[in-house]
Amino acid sequence: MGKFFLFYNGEIDWLDCLTVYRERDVVEKGFKAMKKDIPSLPLNTN
Repeated sequence: MGKFFLFYNGEIDWLDCLTVYRERDVVEKGFKAMKKDIPSLPLNTN
């Protein structure tokens, strides 16, 4: 479990920033699930 810092500069309120973070989290969890479902060797093997 890592940490994620969200910095912004502009006229965006905190609720929009929180929405962006949550959307990012959903995408990352989706990629993690897809990688588990694909039975293959690691791509960096010789």
